[in-house]
Amino acid sequence: MRALYVLLGDPVAHSRSPAIHARAFQLLGVDAVYAPCRVTDVPGAVRGLRSLGIAGANVTIPHKQAVIASLDDLDPAAERIGAVSCIANRDGALVGYNTDREGVLRALGPFSGRAVVRNRPIRRAGAVAAVNPGSSSAMPVTSPSTVAAIGPMVSKLGASGQTPSSDTRP
Repeated sequence: MRALYVLLGDPVAHSRSPAIHARAFQLLGVDAVYAPCRVTDVPGAVRGLRSLGIAGANVTIPHKQAVIASLDDLDPAAERIGAVSCIANRDGALVGYNTDREGVLRALGPFSGRAVVRNRPIRRAGAVAAVNPGSSSAMPVTSPSTVAAIGPMVSKLGASGQTPSSDTRP
């Protein structure tokens, strides 16, 4: 039976994910389809995933935090970050994962200790990615509002150093 995967978010009409996933499924020989779903009722959408036996979902803004309350379990990274980017249906149990942190680290490569948070959707995962366990590296940010938004999270994760009070673009 063909597997169904979906993208949950609002908006989703602009997303390139369906084309990317269709090509990946084709290249890998996976019998699956991927569909964008504009979601305004997050708990209802998660119930739908379970009821319809949907194999999995990607979650995008603004629902990455809201889905957590409706899931059966969270991966430790998603729990630590406080946001879910992927949901897997494991025999009827919906498990939330966060792949944003790893994506940020891969994209930054050797610059991962010097992350610059500029993109709101990756702010939470970016904060976690920038503060590696045992690291006390500072994370430059681009505005005072960003400092206010991620400062408490970075402090909670054990980062030290000074938080800038104004724009610190490199």
